[in-house]
Amino acid sequence: MEILESIIHPQSFQRIELLSYLTTLAYMILLPYLGLLLSATLLSSLFNSRGKSSKNIHFIKLAKDVISIPTFNLIASLGLILFPLFALMFTYAQLIQESSQLVFDNLFYLIFLIIPAIFLIYIYKNSFALKGIAKLVNKTKETDTDQEKGFAIYKTWEFKLLTNSSLLAFFLLLVSSYILLAGISLISDSSRWETITSLSDMLWNESTLISFLFFLSVSLALTSVLALYLYFKPDSYHEKSDRKYSDLMKKFFLNTAIIFVIVQPLLYALDVMSVPSVALSNSLFGISIGVLTLLLIIVSLLYHMIKENELKYRGVVLFLFIGLFALLAMKVQVGFNTSSQLQIQEVIKAHDVHATEIKEQLDLK
Repeated sequence: MEILESIIHPQSFQRIELLSYLTTLAYMILLPYLGLLLSATLLSSLFNSRGKSSKNIHFIKLAKDVISIPTFNLIASLGLILFPLFALMFTYAQLIQESSQLVFDNLFYLIFLIIPAIFLIYIYKNSFALKGIAKLVNKTKETDTDQEKGFAIYKTWEFKLLTNSSLLAFFLLLVSSYILLAGISLISDSSRWETITSLSDMLWNESTLISFLFFLSVSLALTSVLALYLYFKPDSYHEKSDRKYSDLMKKFFLNTAIIFVIVQPLLYALDVMSVPSVALSNSLFGISIGVLTLLLIIVSLLYHMIKENELKYRGVVLFLFIGLFALLAMKVQVGFNTSSQLQIQEVIKAHDVHATEIKEQLDLK
């Protein structure tokens, strides 16, 4: 792409270090928020489908509450996705120059998948405000006849809009997440840069599949923990309004969180084992120890909350998840830094030569 050629310039060691920190920060924003969008859309679609089939108002309300977690503002959602993506495109273009072409292209094309997905998610969320569905969701007591009439809304075009927009958004986010993780896997393996020339070559490998499964499990656990934190504050609406609905939420999200946290150590171990030898380092193993330690603490706290049937540690667990994503972002960047040492040295040499040439031209003048 011509745009890549126009933004590539030789970089000094200090600027490369700064760009490395910027990349880590971009991952710390992009990965958790993309995971929240993906998992919340999946869970909300499942709840909505189950509520419609069983004619259970609580599941419809749960679908509305879950999709509301990551969709607080359309502009903010676009910013939380697009700014990190553009930052990654820019920094990789500068760090590994021509070798970044395939990753740069695919990160750029992700924009055309993620933007429609975000708009579809907000269409789905706003459809809960339609008069019939809003009336159904807000019911607390109803007769069987009223309930039958309320669910008649799902036979209209409004239901089709509600369901189809969420399913299409989930599919777009699923594809986007997989392509992103495939790009991350490729960028951390310099031995594949010369041989991988197409998107299909980049996608179909063991490392990408394992990374994606781990990402999906972390995202579902994060969404569950965030739901517990947001909706079960002391004396909150959900604690007081409907005990049956409150118990349903609490049980589901606690069980979901602990199930997906339990499988994460195994998936993470497989993920580390799939890291190419050129990306291995003492720092990566140190980060891995930190990740496994956090997962052990998180699962212990979740088990305690389930056993005692109380949520006093939900804030601590959410804070630990923030730390977990920080470590995962650092792991990606450490793997890249280790794998691309030779390429970065070439960039620094090119910068030094370029700087010397400019200095000589100035001296001649």
